[in-house]
Amino acid sequence: MIPYLHFLYLAVGPLKIYTWGFFVSLGFLSATMVLIKKYPDYKEHFINLLLYILIGSMVGARIFFVIFYDSASIKDIFKIWEGGMSSFGGLIGGLAVILMYSHFKRINAYQLLQKVAFVLPLGLAIARIGCFLINDHSGIITIASPLSVNYPDGPRFDLGYLEMIFDGLIFVYFILKRGKTLYFENFLLIYGAGRFLLDFLRIGEPKFAGLIPSQYGSIIMIVVALYFTIKNRPEGQKV
Repeated sequence: MIPYLHFLYLAVGPLKIYTWGFFVSLGFLSATMVLIKKYPDYKEHFINLLLYILIGSMVGARIFFVIFYDSASIKDIFKIWEGGMSSFGGLIGGLAVILMYSHFKRINAYQLLQKVAFVLPLGLAIARIGCFLINDHSGIITIASPLSVNYPDGPRFDLGYLEMIFDGLIFVYFILKRGKTLYFENFLLIYGAGRFLLDFLRIGEPKFAGLIPSQYGSIIMIVVALYFTIKNRPEGQKV
């Protein structure tokens, strides 16, 4: 069983380095560095996109959270220092930025998404380290195991910890299948299906017709993945 940790920030004199923000930033930087190494011809685009996607993801994550998780704070939507972000909102915001950037730079959006999707699991896995260290996604009570965290009230699933492992495994799979898979479709399908199942372990989430908001996001991801898989399959090949 994994020990319970609660590491909200690191104080360096009067300066506080917040754990979640640090690992989210580290995830963005690490993913960008890997992209530049793998696709050097796109280096300028990736450097430009780093800031744009960071901003778009933060805006999308905040808006999604306020709409679906805490509508009472709509008037405080800009108070991001008080917390309240959604990873699915971040994905939507990042996607919107990539589509707009592709349009204005006149580059193929689908090809750019394929490249970004390769490192997206890496960025998410690193960001989830921050979620795990601040315990903002505690799950249901379970038994002691390598997949549970020893919370003060006993062993529980921790979704930050589980999704860190899950996202890391997706990235390893992409490395092993390098050049032999469509990263965008595979990410949508694998991540969407995995998140849908893992989210049943969450607690304290608002539900709509029995499912939490991120599970509806997972369903949309799976549908989009199937659409592109069918659309781009070689002629005559069965799905």
